[in-house]
Amino acid sequence: MKIGDARLMKKLNVNTVRKILKAKKTMTKPELSEISGLSVVTINAIIQELVDSQEVLKLKETQSTAGRKATLYAYNGEFELFLTVCLSQEKENEVVDIVVGNAFGEAIVEERKEVQQLTLSFLIEALAPYVARYSTLKLISVGIPGQEINGRLTMIDFEKLLDVQLEKTLTERFQLPVILENDINAAIIGFCTSEKFLQSESVVGLYYPDSNPPGAGIYLNGKLIKGKNGLAGEIKYLPVKQNWETVVTATDIEENIIQSAQSLVSMYDPHHVVVFGTHATVAVKQKIEERIEAVFPAVEKTTVTVRQGFYAYYVYGMICLSLQRLNTQYEVSLPFSFK
Repeated sequence: MKIGDARLMKKLNVNTVRKILKAKKTMTKPELSEISGLSVVTINAIIQELVDSQEVLKLKETQSTAGRKATLYAYNGEFELFLTVCLSQEKENEVVDIVVGNAFGEAIVEERKEVQQLTLSFLIEALAPYVARYSTLKLISVGIPGQEINGRLTMIDFEKLLDVQLEKTLTERFQLPVILENDINAAIIGFCTSEKFLQSESVVGLYYPDSNPPGAGIYLNGKLIKGKNGLAGEIKYLPVKQNWETVVTATDIEENIIQSAQSLVSMYDPHHVVVFGTHATVAVKQKIEERIEAVFPAVEKTTVTVRQGFYAYYVYGMICLSLQRLNTQYEVSLPFSFK
């Protein structure tokens, strides 16, 4: 075997053991060998390397079925941490929710900060203590009710953050990778993950917040659809009669939800439509179903779901995206493909 091939194979084997331990949390070497299909000799070498780096912890000995004692090994959840920040609005305040999570996606710290007008300096000051305290932080993820285009927050619900270079500024200030994600996109990831949808299932989500125009998220074949400039899902710009700059009645919002759902079903033919927000009622669900059935009577019905709680899916989605990014660093690009 060539040296390059041997290194590649080692990376693949190490990542296999890493994934199994993350999923199972604690295992013995024989168990790892059985599940991974790797030899005991290979497992011994990999485990020793991971223990030396403190990525894996050596625990107590346990009695095996054969009467011999076997050592338990555990993945060290705090070997890699992530810092997730979710921005939102609540009544008169702008809110920063902070989560420090471990490699299992478990929150080890949660804190909420509120301010009348959120500024970049306030956000930096809020995050700085966590970056200083946790030396194993590998990533910062920020959920925003808006979109960064060409490196600037040109679409954002927070006045003082408009036109700010958020990703660039945070990356330079904290010397960590930073990912930004739109709140509805994150909520769709959280919803699909919690519902355990298959990657082949397509989902579109509509979010109607109480004090801002609506947005949509599009999830097809296991991926978010964002478009060239990240504008996919900006349904407030659909050519419908609703003007979001004026006073909007509950009846207006209900009809807009139905029209937007019909438009998205027409474009993407999804398996599922989910509507988030306080306007997501059972009555709205029934009217969407009736409209879709009237317009598309001959097709298999799209499942319509309503969820008045949005924020939990938003935060969970940001945690999922953070874990996904952390795990991606270990993926090995093969120098060939399977046909």
